[in-house]
Amino acid sequence: MTTETEALILSVDAYRENDGLVSALLPDRKIRFLARGIQKNSSKNRMICQPYSKVNISINERPGKLPMLLYGQVISYAYRIMSDLEMQCVAAGMTECISHMETDPTVYHSLDHMWQAFQKEADNRYGYACLAMAKLLIKNGIAPYTDGCVRCQRTDHLDAFSVREGGFLCQADNRNPVNRRPKADLIKIHSLFHCRGKEEKLLELFHFTLSDWLEWAYWFEYYTQIHLNSVELLKKIQ
Repeated sequence: MTTETEALILSVDAYRENDGLVSALLPDRKIRFLARGIQKNSSKNRMICQPYSKVNISINERPGKLPMLLYGQVISYAYRIMSDLEMQCVAAGMTECISHMETDPTVYHSLDHMWQAFQKEADNRYGYACLAMAKLLIKNGIAPYTDGCVRCQRTDHLDAFSVREGGFLCQADNRNPVNRRPKADLIKIHSLFHCRGKEEKLLELFHFTLSDWLEWAYWFEYYTQIHLNSVELLKKIQ
């Protein structure tokens, strides 16, 4: 069966002498396919398989065998990611996270927007990275509880955020002063996870930094028990 689809190229691994195994995110699923001959400079499909490329591809999905790339066309290529170590680590971190989790169209489109923002070196590019992580956490049921206190569900007197507890805490239930956060931080966190359909408005109202994305990367590690190599590298270069 031949499938024609849009895809985001996540990674490529050398396979045999001249071939490659390509991991890609489609709007509705992840896929790993065989790309013959792409290690050759003369390959017509070489550019289609570059990580951080958005492409249109045609794939032969064969029963009991790896899907095989037939042909395709590059829509866009976020090559600037590779020239900035911080952006490269964040992009690699999102690839690591996505490789372990379920996805859906919201994850696909948020990752696409993140790559575009990185390519443009947009001022709020880490806001797009935080959105991509938030969509992934929501899809997999490990987003923080931000509709009230995670312990008693009250919606007033909220003054803390705890990774260990799983979300917001009120003054009465917060027993660790380290968890206390300014009201503006709590509003920002709540907005990040409740902005469906209003993502651009969120990015107009709030500025996000690399530290914001790292907070959600740590959250991901805590709730999945998956170590992210890119986060370890970011710790060393910060």
